[in-house]
Amino acid sequence: MECNRDSAEEFAISAKKSIAKGNLLKAKQLAENANRLFPKQYYKDLITEIDDLLKNGDQLRQRSTVNSNKPSSSASTSKSNDSKKNIENVKSILNENDFYKILKVSKDCSTKDLKVAYRKLALEYHPDKNKTVGASEAFKKIGNAYGVLSTPDKRKQYDLVGPEYDQNNNRQNQHYQYYESAMSPDDVFSAFFGGNFHFNQNGNVRTRHFTFGGNQFRQPNRNNVEQQQMEALCEASVLKEINV
Repeated sequence: MECNRDSAEEFAISAKKSIAKGNLLKAKQLAENANRLFPKQYYKDLITEIDDLLKNGDQLRQRSTVNSNKPSSSASTSKSNDSKKNIENVKSILNENDFYKILKVSKDCSTKDLKVAYRKLALEYHPDKNKTVGASEAFKKIGNAYGVLSTPDKRKQYDLVGPEYDQNNNRQNQHYQYYESAMSPDDVFSAFFGGNFHFNQNGNVRTRHFTFGGNQFRQPNRNNVEQQQMEALCEASVLKEINV
């Protein structure tokens, strides 16, 4: 009997050490062994204590899982604010007739300013990337504005007549032609970015296939980080072209 008592005490000591290490299942097993060898209220209380710890641990894990699966209020608010901002920005462009204001540049802006402004807005409102209602029409207005202002003679005539020109006049009117680019917005975009720059279904940037000497090369899809790198390279190429 004394032997059982000593062994039970050793099991109890080991159980406490396991509790301290966070190994509750092992601690419970050791405590139960102690109580079997030498039944004692102390060992029963130890088992109850371990059961409580195990129960509380399960509740904490469940609570943690629920919280991790539940979108945070700040994240939901941020997403909602972004959506509202996109809608407001699209409406602002659709309600604006001044080409300079559409591109967010001054009337005395340089060719470089126009290119930088168009590049930023075209990427932001491209319908393959921006799914906001009206983004496609905003993209068209941005492309048309750039197409007109980037053509010297059209820009000169536009500056003379101004955005208040009655666009409801007959399209055969000699002035109306200055309010439309010679190219479609998609053509303007392709010409500006070299024709090999577009978005996949996820809104990420990727390039098309190229064939050289019968060998086909394909550049891989871009993730968000690579998209930013691609946009930076595009901007660098635009600035290089401007400075030549």
